[in-house]
Amino acid sequence: MFADKGWPRDTGERTHLFFGFNYRMNEMVGAVARVQLGRLAEVVAARRSVARRLVAELGELAGLRLPAEVDQHSFWLFPMIVDPDVLGASNAGFGKALAAEGIPVTAGYLDRPVYLTPAMTERRTYGGSAFPLTCPPASREFTYQAGDCPVAEDLIGRTLLVLQCNERFTDQDVTDIITAVRKVHGHYAK
Repeated sequence: MFADKGWPRDTGERTHLFFGFNYRMNEMVGAVARVQLGRLAEVVAARRSVARRLVAELGELAGLRLPAEVDQHSFWLFPMIVDPDVLGASNAGFGKALAAEGIPVTAGYLDRPVYLTPAMTERRTYGGSAFPLTCPPASREFTYQAGDCPVAEDLIGRTLLVLQCNERFTDQDVTDIITAVRKVHGHYAK
């Protein structure tokens, strides 16, 4: 877990139990990645094309907010903001309905904001030291609690919905996503 962000892969949680690194890449993966960098512009252009179509065909749906500046993102994932007040559904409800339609989707992406993970709230860092949270140049000791960032908490808890986005999506794949989102939206928008 130390080499994998402190994430407990055995429970499926997306949380940081303690400070960890992101050292999952081995030499073989690095060699493949180095070659793939030559395709980066092509991959990003293909993902932006998918995103452009999603925005063009879903952008007018009330209660959904989509990315505004498609050419500013690489679209590893495609975020949508669900307005529960307009649709009567949270990200979890809307996401569950999309998943039932066969669309790969994640509500909230993370389980909680990073500042509410055990690494921050319980200062699980390096051994029992709480380093670097309690040492200079920190001028004071910080504590974190629910309510510190209400917008982030609302995004994770109620409104952020994340669709998978892939440069290998076919036109039919994108059509399927659009059809499913429109169907689920139509159900909730009644």
